[in-house]
Amino acid sequence: MFQKTRDRKSIFFCFSILLMTGMVLLAGCGKQNTGKKNAAKQAAAHYRILVCQGTPTETFDPQALEKGFLDSLSSTLGEENLEVETFRITDPDDSRIKITQLLEQTAEDEPGFSLIFTEDAASLSAAAMSTSQVPIVSAGCLSIPDTLGAKYIDEDKQLTGRNVTGVSSQPPVDAQLSLLIEVTKNLENVGILYTPEDSDAIKQNRILESYLDEAHIPWKEYILPSKAYRKYLADEGDTENMNPLEAGTYGDPQIPLVSGSWKGPKGKKTEKNTDPRTFKTRLPRKASQKKILSYACRECSALFLPTGSLTGQQAEAIGKTATKKGVTTFGGDPVSGAYCLATLYENPYSFGTAAASIAVRILKDGENPAQIPVTTPPGSAYVKLYNKEFAKKFKLDLPKTFFEYSDYLKNQG
Repeated sequence: MFQKTRDRKSIFFCFSILLMTGMVLLAGCGKQNTGKKNAAKQAAAHYRILVCQGTPTETFDPQALEKGFLDSLSSTLGEENLEVETFRITDPDDSRIKITQLLEQTAEDEPGFSLIFTEDAASLSAAAMSTSQVPIVSAGCLSIPDTLGAKYIDEDKQLTGRNVTGVSSQPPVDAQLSLLIEVTKNLENVGILYTPEDSDAIKQNRILESYLDEAHIPWKEYILPSKAYRKYLADEGDTENMNPLEAGTYGDPQIPLVSGSWKGPKGKKTEKNTDPRTFKTRLPRKASQKKILSYACRECSALFLPTGSLTGQQAEAIGKTATKKGVTTFGGDPVSGAYCLATLYENPYSFGTAAASIAVRILKDGENPAQIPVTTPPGSAYVKLYNKEFAKKFKLDLPKTFFEYSDYLKNQG
């Protein structure tokens, strides 16, 4: 009887040992599985970014744009989780082929590119033609839909409907006009300078004109021909690099427009016209630059140069002539802004940080770029700059929200 009891206890003891061993093994497996899950999470947090670098110009600093993007992205996602590769855009077609090759050359043991960041219109065009799968975040591009060759699928929300979104460099024309009003003591009317082959400038002009109409400020357009357009007028046929001059969405670019509220030179009444929006200037088409500027300054109290406009190449002559004649000037970008009374500077670093916030939504939150609106940066991305020499001539005492042009850009560099 005693022996049987001992045997039962031995069996129970062995069974208990086996049970405890099994539980330990199961716990170990659980830890191992948890470790695998954590490792998987860490692997999922690794992002490969392809930066398609833009070409520096007088009005555009892609290095500052890129720095703003990568600084913000590293701060949010962790620098250790980012793998960044850069590619310099040269010839658009050649770049498209090379980007395609980069996307296809991913090794079996590494993830593909998580996102492409483009820094100007050329890099966006090349990247968009290379892939319809990898998300693309654009910055430094004036018009994303124009670059893609397709309108927004939703104009109100500004959705591209494909793998592209980003931050538009389309200037805040309402803010530009507010600045022009702020630096002009008696703004009776506004002269808008452009050259007919500059389609981006003409598009901006139409936006500005609608704001001027809302503010009941008369306006008038003046053609200030580029060298290419002068050759066109001279029938020299050198128009290969010019945009089409036919009438389109924004009217006939070779016919300068005038507002319905136009009262003539600085308040003087002019003869009636049956259709004031197609009022033709009395200036001959082949008038000299000096004559056109003198004419515009005699009629207007302020002159406006659109962002990235070809008229920026003549900004020095425009600024000096207008200031001498007591006419204020607004330049839409750093080139024209250097020779105008005031400009609204777009800080490229801030544009980069704004683009990074969109990239985080795609990479971390899994949002679809096709459903993320193309945005514009916050107001802090724009800085009011003025030319100290010109401000003195106009006897302007500008508030502290303005910064002197040369000093500000010197500090930024």
